[in-house]
Amino acid sequence: MLRYIEQDGSRALEYRPEPRQRQDDGSFPFDNRFSAETRIFPIGSDGAPVCVNEIVCRKRTGGSYIYSNNPEMLAPEDVGAALLRSTHMQGRYMFTFEHSNHTGQTVWLGYQLYNAGDTPVTATVYNIGYQTDGEWLGQRSWSDYFNLEFRLPAEYFLPDGSVNPIYVGCDYVSYTPRRYEAQQVIIPPGAYIYLFGGTTADAYAHTDIGGTADRPVGTGKCCNGAMLFELRGGDPTGTFYCYSDPAQVQAAPPEQGYIVTRSGRNYAAQYKGIDHGHIGLLETEIIWAVGDATRGRMPVRCTNRRDPEWQSKKTPYAAYAPQSYTFTNDN
Repeated sequence: MLRYIEQDGSRALEYRPEPRQRQDDGSFPFDNRFSAETRIFPIGSDGAPVCVNEIVCRKRTGGSYIYSNNPEMLAPEDVGAALLRSTHMQGRYMFTFEHSNHTGQTVWLGYQLYNAGDTPVTATVYNIGYQTDGEWLGQRSWSDYFNLEFRLPAEYFLPDGSVNPIYVGCDYVSYTPRRYEAQQVIIPPGAYIYLFGGTTADAYAHTDIGGTADRPVGTGKCCNGAMLFELRGGDPTGTFYCYSDPAQVQAAPPEQGYIVTRSGRNYAAQYKGIDHGHIGLLETEIIWAVGDATRGRMPVRCTNRRDPEWQSKKTPYAAYAPQSYTFTNDN
């Protein structure tokens, strides 16, 4: 609700938020959260509301985030490897990855969930997106994950029909996702499934989550995935495998670990790991107050942290000394 008020003898604009959800967003992976705090914006001498946004980004709590992009270009030595592993998993997780197949052969990528405990594990997959070909940005996998239609930007094509240079290499397509309904599976002790990808032949009860199983990744192809899931009970171990034969998975190799350099190539800027306690969502709240008298750019202020010597640090694991910098644009 908006209304003008008098504050300290001057006119001001009062805003009382009324949080709303998007229409029909029941299958959206995250709920929209807004502050219910009343905001008051003084009216400036030019008649426009005075509003300088303080941009503060926070990681949402309430789960953990798993990410795999190391090494991004999978090589022959990665076939049969456990790229990433998490043990004693409980609660809610978001998992995302992007890898390209340079192994010289067709492979499967699969996130295996193994029950190492003596009681059943209940796994619920709420949202999932998975693609084994197409652009490296994984546009279709993200559309499926968010259950949102993707429409080409109006400026994607130039008047002559060619692709706008700013989008070259993106390979975007207009795409309507399938509407995914949450799936729940119970995994008995000593058994495993693939939460996405993988193969049904070796999975318990031939489980296929979201139609992502038995979809091999061809040579030179890029594979992307995103998934929101929850685990309860048992003793779950999650392992992301690259394999050409299920026997390689059943051998349960040790976790590969972080690849820093390989064959003279530096992989240190490609990451993988888990962020415990944060669900993989970076959020901020931005409110601008505008009026008929508002002119020019909208003012913002944000504080960031960076090492002033970052450009000179080119070796993996180099020590950083970040400092705080405040950026403003209030004119």
